[in-house]
Amino acid sequence: MAQWTVAHKRNSARSVLAALREVWSGAAGVGETHLRVSGNSMLPGLPSGSAVIVRHSQHDVAPGALIAYRRRGNLIVHRVMAVEQGPASRIFHTKGDNNVYCDAPVPESEVLGRVVAVEPSGGGNSGRAARQDDRAAGGGRGLLRRLGLR
Repeated sequence: MAQWTVAHKRNSARSVLAALREVWSGAAGVGETHLRVSGNSMLPGLPSGSAVIVRHSQHDVAPGALIAYRRRGNLIVHRVMAVEQGPASRIFHTKGDNNVYCDAPVPESEVLGRVVAVEPSGGGNSGRAARQDDRAAGGGRGLLRRLGLR
C-alpha cells in the first residue's frame, strides 16, 4: 500500500494532525496538495520518494486516473480501475500498479482528489514535476503516458 505523507516543518504528532486536518478541510474547495510517496505498490512508475500534486476534485476521475484517498488514517495513491454509481455517490475501485489484487471499494467521500503531476524520486524529470496539463514539457508527457495520466 503506497502511503503518502504531507510535508510539514516539525515531526511532532500535533503538527502531523494539523497538516492532515488542513488537507482534508481544503478537499471540498479548489486547490492542490503536494504529497510524497513511500512504499512500493505503485512501482515501477512511482518509486518511493516520488512527489505528486493532487488536485482537490473528484468530478473528472475516470478509470486509469491516479487518485489520493484516505484509508485507516493513511493517504493512499492508487490507480482507478472502475467507477460505479452507488446509492448516494460514486464508488471507486482502485489498485496499486504493483499489487496483485484490487483494494476495497473507495467511497467518493474518502477521495482527496486526482493526481495531476508527478516527479519521480531522484528528479527524473530534470527536477520539475510533470503536469498532466503541461503541454510544454515534452519529457513530462512521456512519463505521464507511461503512468496512464495522459
